Amino acid sequence: MTTRLVMITPEIPRFATFFAVVFAMLVVPTASADTFTVSTTADSGAGSLRQAIEDANATLGPDTISFNIPSDQCDIFDGICEIEVLSDLPEITNGLTIDGTSQPRYGLAPDNVCATASAPLRPRVEITGSVDHLFLVTSADVVTIRGLALGRANYPVRAESGGRVVVQCNLFGRSIDGDTRFGFTSAVCVGCFGGTPNPAIVGTDGDGANDLAEGNVFVAGAVGVSIDAGNGSVIAGNLFGVQPDGVTPDAVGTGVYIRQSARN
Repeated sequence: MTTRLVMITPEIPRFATFFAVVFAMLVVPTASADTFTVSTTADSGAGSLRQAIEDANATLGPDTISFNIPSDQCDIFDGICEIEVLSDLPEITNGLTIDGTSQPRYGLAPDNVCATASAPLRPRVEITGSVDHLFLVTSADVVTIRGLALGRANYPVRAESGGRVVVQCNLFGRSIDGDTRFGFTSAVCVGCFGGTPNPAIVGTDGDGANDLAEGNVFVAGAVGVSIDAGNGSVIAGNLFGVQPDGVTPDAVGTGVYIRQSARN
């Protein structure tokens, strides 16, 4: 009797490789689009702006920070919600939109937050603090800051090495009710502390849509916009040295300061 030996090619390694690849695909982090809501004027803790930034940094983004501060923490008469930070807010390291226009309207607050053809800019959320910065952006993905009143910090908005920032529909240097001049060293500071940031957009992005609503107002500080490094930034459609009505004088030291190292 002849004995035949039959070779059987093992299949387990092939399947093992397949499942290993699938498993690896499943565990690789994927981008999300989460919304974190600010529901308190407190400096820290659950629902705070500080916690929302920390939570957004912990996801890949692009994320959104919205505002839903209850009326009992705001001035119910004029609808102003004031957040005073006690230390620098966390550095923003992922793509993010901080959207002050999402805050509900209370009392006699106008219907609009951003400017319209018939109404000036009128934020509902005011963020101040005797700190170095409010928003420090180092994310290479776009970080958009809009619809807020910002001041008192040396640098309300900073974009440093690699950071990409879009700043629209904000009031810098004066309280929403117009009673207090907050001041600042430079309201929007791009590349002021070394490194090369990505191009910034401050005001209108030039696409012809919502141009009026995208402009910022700069008053009561030393320098409105300082571009110290990086190429290709856009500064357009903003008001400098007047209140949001576009008429009432309210001086700012220097509107726009651009160093030689920043071009185009």
